[in-house]
Amino acid sequence: MPYRGIKIGISLVALCLVCSLRAQNRGKDMAGWFSLAIKQKIYNKLSYRMMGRVRDSENLTSIKSYYIDAGLFYNIKNNFSVSVNYVYSPSKESDTYFRTFHQYYTSINNRFKINDYWYLSNRIIFQYTSSFFIVDNGYKPYARTDAREKLMLNRRLTRADRVYIGDEIMTTLFIQNFELRRNRIYIGLNHKFTKQLSVDAFFVLQSTFNRKKNNNDLFVYGLTLNYKFKKMMDDE
Repeated sequence: MPYRGIKIGISLVALCLVCSLRAQNRGKDMAGWFSLAIKQKIYNKLSYRMMGRVRDSENLTSIKSYYIDAGLFYNIKNNFSVSVNYVYSPSKESDTYFRTFHQYYTSINNRFKINDYWYLSNRIIFQYTSSFFIVDNGYKPYARTDAREKLMLNRRLTRADRVYIGDEIMTTLFIQNFELRRNRIYIGLNHKFTKQLSVDAFFVLQSTFNRKKNNNDLFVYGLTLNYKFKKMMDDE
């Protein structure tokens, strides 16, 4: 039964990839996502995680946005947790102006073991994004509610190395039409230097849809450095 699910997941990822590459009248760009993430256990099943990320675009020549994501995670049982998060996210609107967005979201995180080498990870997010005020550049207040789901297939290669492939879909809620907003296809490698320090090197094909402008395919090369404080090591 798990193998049937794997085949379906891989087929869906391949279908999304083909649809994205065959789409007409779409922009193309290359980008970089560079991140630092830390995690610390607070008490018993409660922990926090903070990640800072810079996003380059325009073929890696310009900073498009940067953000700080801070979240509290509660581990309900092994391989099942929930979180509440806040994100501070300035985004480039012009060469001289970054517009600040605030995001609030809750996530449901699950991991399903297939065997000693393979497992599936699933994350569901409900997210609210807003910019509070009319600013001097003439932008009006903005608000949007999204639902996101990421499904990843993971394969352990060695005790230190893991590869993964997956897909994430984002849809916009509470508007006249339920819309697909964004799709991301992931492939990556995680390497553990120590029990506390690891790095993710990954590629993402991000495709946007149903926007008034800038529907495009973004080819992303990313690097994330992860650090867990010592109290987190017992949770592995």
